[in-house]
Amino acid sequence: MLKKNAIKNHVDINFKHSDLFTNINSKFDIIVSNPPYISGDETPYMDESVVKYEPHTALFAKNNGLELYQRISLERGDVSKQNSTLYLEIGFKQQDAVVDIFKQKNPLSKIETKQDLANHPRMVKIQD
Repeated sequence: MLKKNAIKNHVDINFKHSDLFTNINSKFDIIVSNPPYISGDETPYMDESVVKYEPHTALFAKNNGLELYQRISLERGDVSKQNSTLYLEIGFKQQDAVVDIFKQKNPLSKIETKQDLANHPRMVKIQD
């Protein structure tokens, strides 16, 4: 689907399949990620069609949904240029935990959060 959208919109994109950054050999100014972030105990609050039809590996993460944020905070230095920006989608109850993960890794990072249309924090922007 991504490749079809790129062709349709005349966008030149180099797609890489990777477990986070393991197959990435370049450095980037901007990284955007929507990692799996749902905790297993949130299933009762989810729409049944999402739980039934979406791949669980695209939805759920260990450690209360924070596992991938922890890995990204540790591994992104290998693929980020100096003064890079990272954008992450987050669960609406994860703002404080995700901000803490990245502040612990780099206390000098500038971190902002953005709200969705329902005024829930849903995106974190991290600049180093």
